[in-house]
Amino acid sequence: MKDRFLNIVRPQFPLEIVRVIERAYPAARRATATIDEHLQRNAAGFQRWAIIETELAKLAENQGVDFKWVPNSTGSAFHVELCVSPFRITVSKTDERGRLPDHAEFRKTMIVNTQLRLFDSCEEPGDHVAVFIVHGSNGDPSAPHYVDALFPDQEGQIMYRVDLQGLVREQDVSTIDSEIVGDDSHPQMRTDIEAEDIQDEVDPEIRREDETGTAQ
Repeated sequence: MKDRFLNIVRPQFPLEIVRVIERAYPAARRATATIDEHLQRNAAGFQRWAIIETELAKLAENQGVDFKWVPNSTGSAFHVELCVSPFRITVSKTDERGRLPDHAEFRKTMIVNTQLRLFDSCEEPGDHVAVFIVHGSNGDPSAPHYVDALFPDQEGQIMYRVDLQGLVREQDVSTIDSEIVGDDSHPQMRTDIEAEDIQDEVDPEIRREDETGTAQ
């Protein structure tokens, strides 16, 4: 499912979504810096959500990806739904990694109609594959601790999870070229200096032995 998802939506697109989410965390903190600390967490959460949804729509438009603004059941809020057949993608914050976002009517509809099934004997096939890109912090509100793509089946069980932040790190590492330091020095033997003529001025005497064997 990971390869199919990345091939259809193009690998760069979900990675750009990760960067949208990563930028939204510190941006929301800066935007709410002057708010009382008792309210800042809630305000920053709303600000982060608004930044992400706005930037998702811009990203989809720039990348030529179909999207639509979808209202909730009461019409009091909207979210961006990305449509890359057969995938329908939304982005949400969760409190724990590996879990679906809190219940909402539109998520329930996405899950019920997903093509992913726990049992092959289910009746009608769905009209899409539901993908929930989820993110959350680890106590640090200035950066996400995880950004994953979750693929639930019709019963809400997670069938596949893709670590999108991990893919971004892999891509960043692969684009770093190893630094090659060229050695332009080519040592040569000097031919302009004649070898020094060293003469041994010592004239060793030949040792001669007399008849008694004593050296003279």
